[in-house]
Amino acid sequence: MAYPVEHPYHRSLAGYPETIAPLTRDDLAAFYEGGYGPQGMTIVVVGAVSAAEVQARVEEAFGDWEGRTYERGPLPAVPRIYEVRRCVVPIPGKSQADIVLGYPGPPRTDPHFLEAMVCNSILGIFGLMGRLGEKVRDEQGLAYYSFSRLDGGYGPGPWRVIAGVNPANVERAIESIRAEIRRLCEEPVGLDELRDNQAFITGSLPLRLETNEGVAGAILDMERYGLGLDYLRRYGDLINSITVEQVQAAARGWLDPDAYALAIAGPPEE
Repeated sequence: MAYPVEHPYHRSLAGYPETIAPLTRDDLAAFYEGGYGPQGMTIVVVGAVSAAEVQARVEEAFGDWEGRTYERGPLPAVPRIYEVRRCVVPIPGKSQADIVLGYPGPPRTDPHFLEAMVCNSILGIFGLMGRLGEKVRDEQGLAYYSFSRLDGGYGPGPWRVIAGVNPANVERAIESIRAEIRRLCEEPVGLDELRDNQAFITGSLPLRLETNEGVAGAILDMERYGLGLDYLRRYGDLINSITVEQVQAAARGWLDPDAYALAIAGPPEE
């Protein structure tokens, strides 16, 4: 709903019955033959192993692999949403209604991505899920849970609010979510709130690097998105240099309380 029909992000990663059912073994083999190869592959190894040993193992495993890869052009830009796009999916037997309200967000390589990330933390992550958790769930009691999520990738991944509510509270919860988005767009965040979120984001980095898997993931992102191998050293300064004005600009640049894609799944109306 948030992406044009011709955009790759419009399609479900899981596919559709009409596209999966006709697939044959030959189709899969042809796709593998034409779409998988070592070109552009990044391998990250973290642990008690030497670089020489890793190189030898990689050459042993992949040295004679030629393969081919599809020529993929850059992902197309996605226009801003200028209206409400609403879809209701009735699910018999379901007792809870689930709401997803979202927008196309910034690619990970966007120079303003970190500003959007701090904005998202304020909206629906910090503490017990940011302002959404405080207002929609705790103060107003309209949701079992409510949070926001920003997915950065090669293209404009989704920036969305997710909430689980009593079916009787769907419309009120949507209005409350929109009110928090409007407040973020129209009112500058307080400096203390900004500093708290910056401390939360920078303080969580060491926790993400406690495991080999976490370190490998961070290195892969640095390589994949061209962040530079000194990115982790610069990370704290990058986050802490973000201003109140930049947070509001990020909200205004990607969010809109009056124009969004909205999906609701829940029990059929009686």
